[in-house]
Amino acid sequence: PGSWWSYSGMLRGLDMRCVLWAASSSCQAALLQAAAPHVGFRAHEETRASPETGTGAEGMMRASMTAGVSGRGSGISWPQMRRLGAGFWLCDLSAARSAAEALAKSQFSRHRDAYECCLMYLALGKKAVTLNLFRQANNRKMGDFLARDFSREEHRKAAAKNAFALLGQHKYEMAACFFILAGSHWDAVGVLLRERGDPQLALFVARLLDNGTGGCAQRLIQQDLLPAAAAREDCCASAVLLLLAGRGAEALQGLALSRLPGGGAGAVQGAPGSGGLDPCALDFLLHMGVHTLSSKP
Repeated sequence: PGSWWSYSGMLRGLDMRCVLWAASSSCQAALLQAAAPHVGFRAHEETRASPETGTGAEGMMRASMTAGVSGRGSGISWPQMRRLGAGFWLCDLSAARSAAEALAKSQFSRHRDAYECCLMYLALGKKAVTLNLFRQANNRKMGDFLARDFSREEHRKAAAKNAFALLGQHKYEMAACFFILAGSHWDAVGVLLRERGDPQLALFVARLLDNGTGGCAQRLIQQDLLPAAAAREDCCASAVLLLLAGRGAEALQGLALSRLPGGGAGAVQGAPGSGGLDPCALDFLLHMGVHTLSSKP
């Protein structure tokens, strides 16, 4: 199945031990703001979205939201967030929503193109913002489509039809946008995970769509991400996902048994002939124990 780095899109060398600590942080917004400037921009990761010719709504979008901002610094970009593993550890809802809004503003400001920020604004439930951006750009077709009442079944069916058409054209982020409009949140998340191949983006969008309920995000973790971590034998990735799923006891138990392969440098030696216990995992266990005891009356 390959490494967890290649699966998750994280910066090589930044493993899930770091994500474990970040996920337990009480200042995730500040952590993202401090870390993002240290992750460089890569031009080949940027994909623009722009209108195409055509008569249907599916013919008015290109495949992808923008993936990055230039090194000159016009705000946060999704590749930066993905390389930092923020799709996993940015689990505080307020911090996640603030980051998504900052990301959407950055995406729009780079090319002044409303197509590029659709996914974030729609995941945030801010359809009206997207509608206004298209109207300001004199894009009547998209403006009229977004102005529909998607509580009505016929308009949801029209959005779903456009989503499937976009899937056939390999335009995955925009397909996810139309699934969101259709009210098919799980389908939108599935497209980002399987067709787009970005588990962090899928989890981040699921968290925004859930808005605190946990439905799509929990399903994604249980059905897809935990099996992926197990297949790659990454115990820290499994621990992070178990914590996010509310299965803290299982996460801590797995960390207590985690070992470095071959008794790596800095390992705490366990049974003879075995790999050493992971000191980072043990340190996190100690931290959690102190935190739990200190919170008791």
